[in-house]
Amino acid sequence: MRSDERVARERKDIYVGNPKRILWMSRHVPLPSQRKELERLFPGHLLITESRPFSSAEQIVRRYRENRGDEMVVVAPWSVVRQIIRLGIKPIYAEMRPCSKQEAESVIVSGRSQRKRYYCFVKFNYCTDVALKLEPIIPNIS
Repeated sequence: MRSDERVARERKDIYVGNPKRILWMSRHVPLPSQRKELERLFPGHLLITESRPFSSAEQIVRRYRENRGDEMVVVAPWSVVRQIIRLGIKPIYAEMRPCSKQEAESVIVSGRSQRKRYYCFVKFNYCTDVALKLEPIIPNIS
């Protein structure tokens, strides 16, 4: 039994009936501030972390259903999130903002330069749509 499951089972009395099952779909573990906010939003929940790689939105939704999830926090490309929504799931998006190194809760290292970017958690939101607006390129004929 995962430690998250044990804690949720011990706190089941907070939640009427079974605890709400939240599937965390990300290779990144939840930050302490994210865990705290999930507890505020869904008292007594059961957090199930799913860090295995995925190949499609269908695979994510299948894992969500296999785990009998009530809510899903997902970190995935926007095209995958859009497909999850089309498959009938309203995923939770963890909003992050750039911040100083001193404030940072999360560090992302990118590229060959190994440049570091620092982020802080802001809040959770339901993601109900993902849109891409395109504008045609008109050649500049002189």
